[in-house]
Amino acid sequence: MNTVIRLVGHRFLFALVVIWLLLTAMFAFLNWAPDPNETLAAWGAATGGGDPQSAVDTYQASRGLDGSLHERYLDWMIGYATFDWGWSHTYERPVGSVVLDATLVSAVYIIPALVVSTIASTLLGYYSATASTKRLESIVRVGAYAIAAIPAFFLAGAAFSYAIYEFGLGSLVYDSAASPLAPTNLKAYVVPAVVLSLTLFGAQSRYVRAQTAEYAGQDFVKLARSKGLSKSAVSRHILANAKYPLLSLSFAEVLSIFVLTVYVLEYIFTINGIGYVGYTAIDTRDGQLILGAMLVPVGIGLLGNLLIDLASELYDPRTDDSYAH
Repeated sequence: MNTVIRLVGHRFLFALVVIWLLLTAMFAFLNWAPDPNETLAAWGAATGGGDPQSAVDTYQASRGLDGSLHERYLDWMIGYATFDWGWSHTYERPVGSVVLDATLVSAVYIIPALVVSTIASTLLGYYSATASTKRLESIVRVGAYAIAAIPAFFLAGAAFSYAIYEFGLGSLVYDSAASPLAPTNLKAYVVPAVVLSLTLFGAQSRYVRAQTAEYAGQDFVKLARSKGLSKSAVSRHILANAKYPLLSLSFAEVLSIFVLTVYVLEYIFTINGIGYVGYTAIDTRDGQLILGAMLVPVGIGLLGNLLIDLASELYDPRTDDSYAH
C-alpha cells in the first residue's frame, strides 16, 4: 500500500509539473508571439479614419493583455488552478463549457471506435503470432503496416468522398444545429468511427503481435501446453502476462495517433468535437480555448499512464519486491 501511495504521489507531482510547464509555455507564446489580430485591428482603424494605436489598445484590453506581465501571469495561473478557464472569443462562451461539450461530442464516436479497434487488434494480432501457417501471419502483419502507413488525412478524405459523392450519403454530414445524439448525427459518426478504428488498429495490432510472439515461446507456455490445456486456456495465460507491457508500450503511440487523427477527422467531417474546436481556436487565435483543447489529451495521457502504473503495481506480481525475492 505504501508503494501505491508513493506512486500516486509521484505521478500527481509529475502531472502538476507538466501542466505548469504547459500553462507557462502557452502564456509565453500568447504574450510574445506576433498577434495578426492586432495588425487587423490597426488596419481596420486606419482605413476607417480612426487611431490604429487606440484600436490595438482596445483589442488588448478585450483580451486581458493590458496589465503588467507578472499580474497577467498570476491571474492566468490562478484562473486555471480554480478551473476558471476564461472566455472563448470564438464561441462567446466560457472555455470550460465549450471544451466539455466538444469532448462529449468526440466521445460519442471515439469510444466505440477504440473498443472495436482494441478487440480486433487483440484477436488478429494474437492469432497471427500463434498461427501454425505463415499465410495468416503475413496477411495481418502486412495489412497492419499498410494501414499504419496510410496518412490519416488521405484515409479520411477518401472515405468522405466515397460516402458523399460515390454513394450519395449526404445524410452522413454532421449537423451542428442538432443534438450530438440526434439520429442524423449518429449516422454521421459511422464513417469517422470506421476510419479511426482502422488507424488505431494499424498501431495496436503490431504491438499485440510482437508481445504475443515474445511470450508464446516462454517456458510457462510450453508447460501449459504439455499439460494438455486447451488453446483458449493457453491464450489467456499469454495475454495475462503480455497485457501490462503491451499497455505501456502502445499507450503513448496510440494516444499520439489518436489525437492527430481526431483533428483530421473532425475537420474533414465538420464534427464539432474537441479536434474541430482546437483547430478553430488555432485559426482564430483564441488562446485560452487553444489551451483548454490541449488540456484534454494531456489529461487523458497523464490519467492513462497513472492507471496503467497502478494496475501494474497492484496486479502484476513481477512488480512486487517480495516476488523478486
